[in-house]
Amino acid sequence: MAAEPITVRVEYYAQMREATRKNGERVRALVANPHELYEQLRRQYDFPLGVENLRVAVNQEMSDWNCALQEGDTVAFLPPVAGG
Repeated sequence: MAAEPITVRVEYYAQMREATRKNGERVRALVANPHELYEQLRRQYDFPLGVENLRVAVNQEMSDWNCALQEGDTVAFLPPVAGG
């Protein structure tokens, strides 16, 4: 767990955007990594998808769910997208 809260920018796509009714937001949270951040937001917004169904990007690069988040990072949770 992070020693003190950090502020990160979270971007939402597809059904996550629909659930939050926003493209993104700044979040102040006591979290260490994207997994903890997602679980906090999942409780807040009742997201139906677990981390096993998502990919995560930090600062516009695909990332690991357990990478350390830093103040000011941008985190994007990427749900599966149907396409043809």
